[in-house]
Amino acid sequence: RTLAWYGDPATDELTPDQLAALDARRRRRNTDVTVLGLDASVPAIRYATRAGLIADGWAENLEDAEPSTALAGGIADVGMIISTGGFGYVTHRTFARLLRTIRAPEDLWLVIFVLRVFDYTDMITLLADYGLVTERIGDTFRQRRFATADERAAAIHDVRARGLDPTGKESDGWYHAECFLSRPATANR
Repeated sequence: RTLAWYGDPATDELTPDQLAALDARRRRRNTDVTVLGLDASVPAIRYATRAGLIADGWAENLEDAEPSTALAGGIADVGMIISTGGFGYVTHRTFARLLRTIRAPEDLWLVIFVLRVFDYTDMITLLADYGLVTERIGDTFRQRRFATADERAAAIHDVRARGLDPTGKESDGWYHAECFLSRPATANR
């Protein structure tokens, strides 16, 4: 349904504000869960907020700076972090800043999808310092098709450099991600 909605030619002529308003009307948010957003892109956060995809959001680059007072206050009680393909573009430095901001990082759960071109080892070490156990879940997950032949070649090179086999994954034209679940050591999966 998502592909049909955003692939519909009728949405091509809409401004981002018009599309956000339509998205907000067509989806009901579960009020039992508060979803927050963090991205370096102001337009991405603005859109997600207007469309009702997130309750609140911040456009900040935590690779280069500490969280603002507003962000720190907004995420202090977060219990779960989900990232779908952002790791690598943002690194363990961003997550270190987030963990220092959250009141009880030792109780945090994280579900992080990591493109296979990136090494997650430093992140696993960082999370272990907070008492969190990390495990890889399942097989791989397709993220998106490569935009160019050069992008595909670079990804295959990077995957092989990590000692992984691109057969049936990147060699078939798709970025693939691994899913890592991190949880308190005392929690059952």
